[in-house]
Amino acid sequence: MNHPAFLSDRDQRQWRREERWLERFCIGGLLIAAILLFCSNLGSVPLLNGEEATLAQIAKELAAHWPKFSGFFQADHPSAPAPNSIPAIAHKTTTGILAAIADPRELSTIPKKVAGTFQALSPLSAKGSSAHFLTLWGKPILAQPPLVPVLLASSYALGGINLWTTRLPIALLTALSVPGLYCVAKELFRHRLTALYAGLIYLTCWGVICWGRLGSSHGVVLFSEIWLMGAVLRTRRNLITSFEIGLALSLLMLTQPLLGALLAITALTFLFWDTPRLSRSVYFWSGLGLGLGPAIAWYGWQSSQWGKVFWSQIFVFPNGQASSLWLAIIGFYSLKLLQYGLPWLLFAGYGFSLAWSSRHWSWGKAIIIGLGLYFLLICLLPGQWENALTPIYPSLALAGAIALKEVRHLDPTIPYPKIWRFAFFGFSFIFIALTISLYSNFPVQILPQKERPFLLLILIFFSLTLAMTANLLAQRQTEFIPILFWGMFISLLLWVNTPFWLWPKAGDFPVKAIAALIQKKFQLLNQFIPDTFMRQKAVYYRILQQ
Repeated sequence: MNHPAFLSDRDQRQWRREERWLERFCIGGLLIAAILLFCSNLGSVPLLNGEEATLAQIAKELAAHWPKFSGFFQADHPSAPAPNSIPAIAHKTTTGILAAIADPRELSTIPKKVAGTFQALSPLSAKGSSAHFLTLWGKPILAQPPLVPVLLASSYALGGINLWTTRLPIALLTALSVPGLYCVAKELFRHRLTALYAGLIYLTCWGVICWGRLGSSHGVVLFSEIWLMGAVLRTRRNLITSFEIGLALSLLMLTQPLLGALLAITALTFLFWDTPRLSRSVYFWSGLGLGLGPAIAWYGWQSSQWGKVFWSQIFVFPNGQASSLWLAIIGFYSLKLLQYGLPWLLFAGYGFSLAWSSRHWSWGKAIIIGLGLYFLLICLLPGQWENALTPIYPSLALAGAIALKEVRHLDPTIPYPKIWRFAFFGFSFIFIALTISLYSNFPVQILPQKERPFLLLILIFFSLTLAMTANLLAQRQTEFIPILFWGMFISLLLWVNTPFWLWPKAGDFPVKAIAALIQKKFQLLNQFIPDTFMRQKAVYYRILQQ
């Protein structure tokens, strides 16, 4: 931001007050919008099987054995079924019984997924797990870092065990990362409007919305990464901030060690490329080492307890689809990036080309490393891991922001890239066709009759947004920027306040209806049947086998 020259002292004070007010307005507005988008309607959809359900179970076991809260959670801990009880008999039947649990207070009945196998599990006994810090079904789990379970357990202790308290702490961290990215972009670009673009792109990115509202590690990773980015930028002029780099990396290592290692590589690469003198600074390495203290302490303690067994599990590639073909891995990540990054990926591509041509500037180096180097690193991983794409969204927002800023100040004689206009016309046509198909139930009925108006309203609003954006792009008018931001925000706000906001991941199985039926049927038992994992995307959908 340009500082006004030749102003009197009084005018300069007035200018500073206005600048502070604008800064607070931008940060406060982004924070309020983020809280509305990430923290509303969290408890309407059951937890996802997989990471979210597993973390919730680990957190429940952790909270149940905190001394000051042990009595509070005692009623929520079912005991193992007696040999001749109805659940034990039902478990031995050959036909099986459908069972579903949608109440997180019975999280101890969540099935355990074991690498492509189905395995029946017994509930946890409180006596056998108190000796271990993190347990799953009463057995120590070594491959799970502690940060997310501790956050969820704290939330359970304060607000009880339910869907809302499972997702709220992670959603709040994701919401806080939105104004955090604005501050990072302001530090990087030195221009408020570009920073505001970055915050709004990140706020309305489908990948951030889809994953940041879940009770999983994604929100913590995004929050820690943006803190890391800000600390890296400030360290170039203040070596004390290297301590913050270490703290941010500690949070990442205590959440997702593999992602923490990848982001440490990208952060150090940027620093040594942009400010080579830091590689020889004793103060920098000392602060970095001090900040890494929590992670070093945790892994050192675990290593002293479990030895080689711990290290053999902590560095195992996370659950994902194994693949040895590099082209298949690149194709997988590219398709996922298209799925979660559009429509902002169109502008991010143009922003990456601008960054490459301006790679002598710090912002160019940051975008090249955050997008290019990080994508190359995850493509070198031995498999297809969808969670690895999470840290790419802040860099995507920075690249899209510099593209929109360049377009806003583009010479009137230079046309916009044709692919933007064609892409938005194509998107609008697809969503209009989808709206007509949903309205006419052709070729099949997707949703029940009572839920169709919600989805129709969202599709109509989103289709109009895309069509207006395409029309303004064709007329070469910069008004397409606020139209697209506003339309995306309202469409996503409507979407997350529907009862099917997790529909693309949770499937359409009526989990809550079956859960209510089963709980009513077995309401006199005060215990639930241990069972097996049935399908990956159904939430608490369980079948008992022989």
